[in-house]
Amino acid sequence: MIITIMQHGFRKQRSTTDQLVQLETFIREAIIKYITALEQVQKRARKLVSQIKNVPYKEWLIKTATLQIRNDSAAHPATDIG
Repeated sequence: MIITIMQHGFRKQRSTTDQLVQLETFIREAIIKYITALEQVQKRARKLVSQIKNVPYKEWLIKTATLQIRNDSAAHPATDIG
């Protein structure tokens, strides 16, 4: 068969709009997952920093911890932050 079931457009019940909607949904879900993961990292970083008393560079520590965790996550993409 030349035309696979994954192809859309010029086929009955398979519009090219279907593919665009699927792509948009996939991108939207990925962005939401990424933002949620970043929020969790920031929460953990803030919790760690809040446990440290009298630190003059708290915001710097939060950013550094967030970047470190983000870099660790990027190095091991199979690891889920949730």
